[in-house]
Amino acid sequence: AIAIIRPSFLSRAREFSTSTRRQAAPFFAALLATPKLRVLAAIVTRLLRRFVWERLSPKQKLFVRRLFHAGWLSTYVGSAIFASQNMETVRGRRRLVWVPEKLVNDMCLLEFEEFQNLAKDKKWDILATDHPTFTKVEGILSRIVLANISEGMGQIKWHLTVVDADVKNAMCFPNGHVVVYTGMMSALRTESDLAIIIGHEMAHVMCKHVIDRLSWEKVLNVMLTPMTILVYATASLLPALMYSFFERLSVNLAVMMPFSRVQELEADAVGLLFAARACYDITNAPNVLGSLPNDMPEWASTHPRGESRTIQLASLLSEAVELQSHCKHIPGFMAAGSNHRIRSLRTSPI
Repeated sequence: AIAIIRPSFLSRAREFSTSTRRQAAPFFAALLATPKLRVLAAIVTRLLRRFVWERLSPKQKLFVRRLFHAGWLSTYVGSAIFASQNMETVRGRRRLVWVPEKLVNDMCLLEFEEFQNLAKDKKWDILATDHPTFTKVEGILSRIVLANISEGMGQIKWHLTVVDADVKNAMCFPNGHVVVYTGMMSALRTESDLAIIIGHEMAHVMCKHVIDRLSWEKVLNVMLTPMTILVYATASLLPALMYSFFERLSVNLAVMMPFSRVQELEADAVGLLFAARACYDITNAPNVLGSLPNDMPEWASTHPRGESRTIQLASLLSEAVELQSHCKHIPGFMAAGSNHRIRSLRTSPI
């Protein structure tokens, strides 16, 4: 049996903790990075076109176009310089950290409130902290955290919520709040499989994926704002609206979705190592993560196809297994081939 350890950094309560506040971006740059401001800029520019642009001479219009082109180029160069100055190395990869962690943690509070409202609307039950299923998941989470203290896991206040719902999902908010649905547990074969899923979700937090993604979204908004202003100032309304539509579509397909897929693959790799250090049987990881449903074509999805995940994880298994040289001396080590099954929630009343 696995010993259930409840360290101080694993909270069973509902309150949240926040990380150290980071220096926010300059006020003007932060405004430009807001999508709502780009909409406002388009509206204001449209009004200027109607009441000012039409009255300009051809030479004046040419001057304005050149001015916008210069501003666009300056914005690109300035964004690149700013981004390079706000990068930090997290788990061996350079990441952009423009968005302060305090803001992300505040967003987590709002998102968790929405999650609680959804649970009420769906009439899902939140398991009590003394429920056997909650205790089981808590033991897995504790074991992963304790095994990865050297990786910085002890610096985060981890929280756990287990939801009794037939939903095959698990997630982890950027502030360390892990949510596991019993539907996911029933779809898995062993506790090791669940540990692989939880490790993947915790890897998103440890790699600061949300901060990285939000920061790059802000940079893209800054870079695209001058072009939006130029288009709405010089083109008629229908072409300007078509530009906005195709701009958003192209940015999502060419930049943000590939970026998200890279993050998912990284979470697979890092989460695999987290579970391996915790002495779980990780040999089934390619099947567990590779079999997660994704019916969309990979180019149109935020998640990679199962084949991509399976190939990567299979190539990393030998490295992960090497981390388990100490595991055979630890009670409860689930070696390869273990058939320790997850008990169904339905076997015990809530």
